[in-house]
Amino acid sequence: MFPFGYGLSYTQFVYSDLQIRPRKVRSDDTVHVQVSVTNTGSMAADEVVQLYVSDKKASVEREKKALKGFRRVHIKPGKQVRVTFELTGKDMAFYDVMGRKWCTEPGEFDVLIGSSSRDIRLSGKFRLR
Repeated sequence: MFPFGYGLSYTQFVYSDLQIRPRKVRSDDTVHVQVSVTNTGSMAADEVVQLYVSDKKASVEREKKALKGFRRVHIKPGKQVRVTFELTGKDMAFYDVMGRKWCTEPGEFDVLIGSSSRDIRLSGKFRLR
């Protein structure tokens, strides 16, 4: 009935300036994700910024978007905070039932940032080599 991460707030938040670095990585590299969140309302409040990853083309059936991180931030009216996440190869891995091991596959991954699983505000991409 309600999406994962659903919640009500006394204010409004605007997400901007999504940065994903580097854009091409190996499975042992770290992807750094940053996003700015601004409280555009008149009350101080908390926001839970959520990061989801989606594998564009996997050899097995995978979830459409997997929650890989979240940060709760308190923001005063008119103020902005920078939220940072790190993704590792483990965050792109899936369990191969036939091989009985965790695997990563090269390909393109979407990074989805939002306040709930249905309220995605920004998206970007990176490629796993």
